[in-house]
Amino acid sequence: VTVRNLTAGEHGILTFVSDKLKRQNNENVLSEVGNMQGNAMGRLLESDLVTLFDSVSNTLPGAGSAMTFYHIAGATSYLRTDNNSSFGPAPGKANAVLHPEQIRRLVQEVSSIQGGGTTGMAAQPIPTGLTEEVIENYFRGNEQVFGTRIWESGVISRDGSGDSKGAMFVPQAFALAMALEVEAEDERDISLRGTEVVMVAEWGESEVVDEWAVELYSATDAV
Repeated sequence: VTVRNLTAGEHGILTFVSDKLKRQNNENVLSEVGNMQGNAMGRLLESDLVTLFDSVSNTLPGAGSAMTFYHIAGATSYLRTDNNSSFGPAPGKANAVLHPEQIRRLVQEVSSIQGGGTTGMAAQPIPTGLTEEVIENYFRGNEQVFGTRIWESGVISRDGSGDSKGAMFVPQAFALAMALEVEAEDERDISLRGTEVVMVAEWGESEVVDEWAVELYSATDAV
């Protein structure tokens, strides 16, 4: 057993809703504020988790290169190999979390959509079967490639060179410790004539087994 120590950090959002705003709206303003805060907190948590991808040592295919099914197959094989005698092969099935432009290149590879910045389709009809399903589902968590589920994360950033870092991993490769689940409270402020809405959560994240993940670092230039 290998013990990992995580230090959880508190994350919070404060929104002030004036009485005037509440009077001017028919909708439940406080309820809408809660929804917005929840979305923001979820995005922050997702951003912290995808930041862990940068700590993974093994990288495919590299900056400036388009990621293809060749690299997905290679990463899958890597995870299923005994690359660390202390931990062994990665257990269970893997997931790949990718930038939307990385997914587009996979779809483009299967569907014969022309690359190189062109806007048209390749000079042949789109065939039925697998290619048709790929275009329809767009690999947004609906398809498996070599037994690996493909997921999309819009919070993965694109660097100044037009590259992004996704990753393929099994869940046990990373750890998320929730010291405090999301909690929300509101408090009336008479002097300011309004209500403060505060949402707080506390978590920490860390890489656990480096060999159970592969960083997928590739070109994500926009069309």
